[in-house]
Parts: sequence; C-alpha cells; structure tokens
Amino acid sequence: LALGLAQAPEKIVAGGGAAFNAEPVAPFLDALVLGDGEEAMVALLTAVERAKEGGLSKGELLESLTEIPGLYVPSFFKDQGPGKPLKPLREGYEIVEKAVVDDLNRAPFPKGQVIPFGAIHDRLTMEIARGCTRGCRFCQAGMIYRPVRERSLDGLDNILTDGLAQTGYEETSMLSLSTGDFSGLDSLFTRSFDKCAAEQISISLPSLRVGSLSAPIMERISSIRRTGATIAPEAGSQRLRDVINKGVDEAGLIEHVRLLFENGW
Repeated sequence: LALGLAQAPEKIVAGGGAAFNAEPVAPFLDALVLGDGEEAMVALLTAVERAKEGGLSKGELLESLTEIPGLYVPSFFKDQGPGKPLKPLREGYEIVEKAVVDDLNRAPFPKGQVIPFGAIHDRLTMEIARGCTRGCRFCQAGMIYRPVRERSLDGLDNILTDGLAQTGYEETSMLSLSTGDFSGLDSLFTRSFDKCAAEQISISLPSLRVGSLSAPIMERISSIRRTGATIAPEAGSQRLRDVINKGVDEAGLIEHVRLLFENGW
C-alpha cells in the first residue's frame, strides 16, 4: 500500500501474515502493520490525513505511527547482524505488540463485495471466526492470529442476508482456520440452511478437519447442491501426523469419505 503525501515521497506500508517475518524486506518499507488490520488501518490512515493537513515531514509522520498498536517502523530499530536482536533507537518504542481486535463483531465485514469476472472462489465468503486452538506444529497462521475469536450468530445472519442481496452469489462459504471448531456451527448451519435452501444457495464448509462435520449437516448440504469436498490426509504416515500434532488417523479419514459417498458425493 503506497500512501503519498504532497510534501514528502510516498510511504510504503505492508501487512498480513508475512509481515511477522519482516526483516528480509524491512529496508524497503516505511512501516508494517502486525496483526489485525481493521482498527490499525483506520488509525494509520487517520495519521496520514493529519500529516497531510499539518504539512508534516515523513519523519514526523513515522514518529506518530509509533503510537498506534501493531505499527512497526523499521527505521527506529538498528540491525546488529545475524543472530543478534534489533537495537531500539527511540526511547519508549522498544517492543511492537501485534494489533488484536478483541471482538470481531465490532469489525465490519464487507457485504457489498467487488464481483470478479471468472474467479475460482465464486461465492460469498463469510469469516465466522479468527484464530485456532489446535497448535499444529508447522502452522504460522494458527500462532499469529491467536486468540480465537468468533462472530455472533446474529451478526453472521446479517452478513449472509445482506451479502447475498448485494452480490447475487449462488454459493456461500463459512470460513475460518478451523470451521469445524466453531462453537455454534450446528446452530449457525441450521439458521443459514433454510434461508439458503429457499433461494437454492449452496453452502460450502472449507477448512474442515476430519470428523468435524456431522452426518446431518452433510445430508442437508447435499440436499441443495453438492459443493466440493476436500479431505486432507495431512501426512504420509501416522507417525508424521502425530509429530505435527494433527490428531487425525486413517480410520477417521475412511469414515469421513464413507459419509461423503453415502450423501451422494
């Protein structure tokens, strides 16, 4: 994201999961947003607007960004070489903690989404939760997006109703790092099913772990229109599955496949 000021060169800002390993690209960036962006981006853009109005220099703008949770300004730290920690150069700005939105219901979800032409993910995607408790050993997202936070059923119902009305999609997807761990999945699916069935809107549940999708939900999904079903063995042997802390066995995989076939997949 390039944020330009009339009085100074452009500001280059990055974010997302890759920003947590910032140092390889830090010399090319003015700032990085670490963590959730919903509140941090609003604060960042507000700071840029004030800088433009006040005629602040680039340095003064970067100074103001250090007051925003989750904003990492690389120029205020010195690289001391391989294996050594960064040296803070500004008093009071020694540690950058990630930005966290405590309540996802306060974070507006885009309903009037841009409709792409010829996209693979041709559906209304709803983020039902953020974070994961599983602790798979290789998973970056499961660590950096902790703690687990869930959207309310009423909030998701509004997102579904308004999102379908504003986009015209014929499929919706309930998305999270581990959708099957959503505490109200059965209730959410029951509330969404009647609405979707009346309009022949198919429902997709991606990112499901083996054994986390009940037979009644499978049966109801297949009664509208069968979406894709992905089964992840996770590793080539049970030993490796145990090593990476997956908690999945071959018997569970076979049972999941059996239920899919029984419901017409």
